[in-house]
Amino acid sequence: MKPIDMIPKDILKKISAIRDEKGISQESVAEAIKTPRPNLSKKENCHIPITLGEFIKYCREIGLDPRDAFSEDYKKPEVKYDAIDAEIMRLVKTLPPSSKRDILKNVKKEIKLHRMNNENTDPDMLHKSADSAKNLYHKNKKKAKSSA
Repeated sequence: MKPIDMIPKDILKKISAIRDEKGISQESVAEAIKTPRPNLSKKENCHIPITLGEFIKYCREIGLDPRDAFSEDYKKPEVKYDAIDAEIMRLVKTLPPSSKRDILKNVKKEIKLHRMNNENTDPDMLHKSADSAKNLYHKNKKKAKSSA
Protein backbone atom coordinates (compact mmCIF):
# COMPACT_ATOMS: atom_id res chain seq x y z
CA MET A 1 0.00 0.00 0.00
CA LYS A 2 1.27 3.45 -0.89
CA PRO A 3 2.36 5.75 1.97
CA ILE A 4 0.19 8.81 2.45
CA ASP A 5 1.02 12.23 3.78
CA MET A 6 -2.61 13.11 4.45
CA ILE A 7 -2.71 12.10 8.10
CA PRO A 8 -1.98 15.32 9.95
CA LYS A 9 0.80 15.42 12.51
CA ASP A 10 -1.66 16.33 15.27
CA ILE A 11 -3.66 13.15 14.55
CA LEU A 12 -0.53 11.00 14.77
CA LYS A 13 0.43 12.76 18.01
CA LYS A 14 -3.10 12.15 19.31
CA ILE A 15 -3.04 8.40 18.66
CA SER A 16 0.50 8.19 20.06
CA ALA A 17 -0.71 9.92 23.25
CA ILE A 18 -3.68 7.52 23.47
CA ARG A 19 -1.27 4.59 23.07
CA ASP A 20 0.85 5.97 25.92
CA GLU A 21 -2.17 6.61 28.15
CA LYS A 22 -3.38 3.07 27.64
CA GLY A 23 0.06 1.71 28.51
CA ILE A 24 0.48 0.03 25.12
CA SER A 25 4.10 -0.26 24.07
CA GLN A 26 5.54 0.83 20.75
CA GLU A 27 6.79 -2.75 20.37
CA SER A 28 3.23 -4.07 20.49
CA VAL A 29 1.99 -1.61 17.86
CA ALA A 30 5.08 -2.10 15.70
CA GLU A 31 4.45 -5.84 15.72
CA ALA A 32 0.79 -5.30 14.77
CA ILE A 33 1.66 -3.09 11.79
CA LYS A 34 4.68 -5.22 10.90
CA THR A 35 7.35 -2.53 11.12
CA PRO A 36 10.46 -2.23 13.30
CA ARG A 37 9.92 -0.23 16.51
CA PRO A 38 12.34 2.57 15.48
CA ASN A 39 10.28 3.05 12.28
CA LEU A 40 7.10 3.31 14.33
CA SER A 41 8.67 6.10 16.36
CA LYS A 42 9.59 7.89 13.14
CA LYS A 43 6.03 7.41 11.82
CA GLU A 44 4.54 8.77 15.06
CA ASN A 45 6.75 11.84 14.73
CA CYS A 46 6.05 12.28 10.99
CA HIS A 47 9.67 11.70 9.99
CA ILE A 48 8.61 8.93 7.61
CA PRO A 49 5.14 8.41 6.09
CA ILE A 50 2.58 5.93 7.37
CA THR A 51 0.40 3.90 5.03
CA LEU A 52 -3.36 3.99 5.42
CA GLY A 53 -3.29 0.28 6.24
CA GLU A 54 -0.71 0.87 8.97
CA PHE A 55 -2.75 3.73 10.37
CA ILE A 56 -5.87 1.56 10.56
CA LYS A 57 -3.96 -1.34 12.16
CA TYR A 58 -2.34 1.08 14.62
CA CYS A 59 -5.73 2.44 15.68
CA ARG A 60 -7.18 -1.05 16.05
CA GLU A 61 -4.18 -2.19 18.10
CA ILE A 62 -4.79 0.60 20.61
CA GLY A 63 -8.56 -0.01 20.64
CA LEU A 64 -9.46 3.14 18.73
CA ASP A 65 -11.86 3.35 15.82
CA PRO A 66 -9.77 5.05 13.10
CA ARG A 67 -12.62 7.53 12.51
CA ASP A 68 -12.42 8.62 16.15
CA ALA A 69 -8.81 9.67 15.62
CA PHE A 70 -10.17 12.53 13.47
CA SER A 71 -13.03 13.41 15.83
CA GLU A 72 -12.72 16.63 17.84
CA ASP A 73 -15.03 15.35 20.59
CA TYR A 74 -13.40 11.96 21.06
CA LYS A 75 -13.62 10.96 24.70
CA LYS A 76 -11.15 8.53 26.13
CA PRO A 77 -12.88 5.38 27.35
CA GLU A 78 -12.77 4.86 31.06
CA VAL A 79 -10.43 2.02 31.96
CA LYS A 80 -12.10 -0.43 34.29
CA TYR A 81 -10.29 -3.20 36.07
CA ASP A 82 -11.95 -6.21 37.56
CA ALA A 83 -10.72 -8.37 40.44
CA ILE A 84 -8.68 -10.60 38.11
CA ASP A 85 -6.87 -7.60 36.59
CA ALA A 86 -6.09 -6.26 40.06
CA GLU A 87 -4.79 -9.65 41.23
CA ILE A 88 -2.58 -9.99 38.15
CA MET A 89 -1.14 -6.51 38.65
CA ARG A 90 -0.51 -7.19 42.35
CA LEU A 91 1.31 -10.44 41.58
CA VAL A 92 3.33 -9.13 38.66
CA LYS A 93 4.61 -6.14 40.63
CA THR A 94 6.46 -8.54 42.93
CA LEU A 95 8.44 -10.21 40.14
CA PRO A 96 11.92 -9.40 38.83
CA PRO A 97 12.03 -7.79 35.35
CA SER A 98 13.12 -10.99 33.58
CA SER A 99 10.04 -12.85 34.84
CA LYS A 100 7.81 -9.94 33.84
CA ARG A 101 9.23 -10.15 30.31
CA ASP A 102 8.48 -13.89 30.18
CA ILE A 103 4.91 -13.33 31.32
CA LEU A 104 4.40 -10.47 28.85
CA LYS A 105 5.76 -12.62 26.02
CA ASN A 106 3.34 -15.46 26.90
CA VAL A 107 0.32 -13.17 27.22
CA LYS A 108 1.13 -11.52 23.87
CA LYS A 109 1.45 -14.96 22.28
CA GLU A 110 -1.94 -16.04 23.68
CA ILE A 111 -3.62 -12.84 22.49
CA LYS A 112 -2.02 -13.12 19.05
CA LEU A 113 -3.25 -16.73 18.71
CA HIS A 114 -6.69 -15.66 19.81
CA ARG A 115 -6.79 -12.82 17.27
CA MET A 116 -5.72 -15.19 14.51
CA ASN A 117 -8.56 -17.55 15.40
CA ASN A 118 -11.21 -14.99 16.14
CA GLU A 119 -11.43 -11.28 15.32
CA ASN A 120 -13.73 -10.60 18.28
CA THR A 121 -12.14 -10.38 21.70
CA ASP A 122 -13.46 -13.13 23.91
CA PRO A 123 -13.15 -12.15 27.60
CA ASP A 124 -12.86 -15.83 28.59
CA MET A 125 -9.77 -16.19 26.38
CA LEU A 126 -8.16 -13.14 27.98
CA HIS A 127 -8.90 -14.57 31.43
CA LYS A 128 -7.27 -17.86 30.35
CA SER A 129 -4.21 -15.84 29.30
CA ALA A 130 -4.30 -14.12 32.67
CA ASP A 131 -4.48 -17.50 34.39
CA SER A 132 -1.47 -18.64 32.33
CA ALA A 133 0.38 -15.52 33.47
CA LYS A 134 -0.48 -16.25 37.11
CA ASN A 135 0.68 -19.86 36.73
CA LEU A 136 3.96 -18.68 35.20
CA TYR A 137 4.33 -16.22 38.09
CA HIS A 138 3.99 -19.01 40.67
CA LYS A 139 6.37 -21.24 38.71
CA ASN A 140 9.03 -18.48 38.59
CA LYS A 141 8.54 -17.73 42.27
CA LYS A 142 9.08 -21.41 43.18
CA LYS A 143 12.17 -21.54 40.95
CA ALA A 144 13.55 -18.42 42.64
CA LYS A 145 12.97 -19.91 46.11
CA SER A 146 14.64 -23.21 45.22
CA SER A 147 17.71 -21.48 43.79
CA ALA A 148 18.06 -19.22 46.86
